[in-house]
Amino acid sequence: MFSVAVPGLFLGFTYRFDKNKRTFSYTVFTGLSLIIGYIIWIATTIFYTYSIPSSLVIYPSILIGTLLVALKRNEL
Repeated sequence: MFSVAVPGLFLGFTYRFDKNKRTFSYTVFTGLSLIIGYIIWIATTIFYTYSIPSSLVIYPSILIGTLLVALKRNEL
């Protein structure tokens, strides 16, 4: 449940932040990094015999994606 709820909340917060600034760069890159995190998690689940929790891959991917956008826009 938390592997979907927490990234969804984070995506909602970035959407709200972008709506106030009238841009959508944070929302787009957070969504892309969320998709990339899920792809990495599915790939590790397929290639290894054991499964890892999805939160180990998804949470850092969305944080890194958001931090990269903030560093690129000099807002951090």
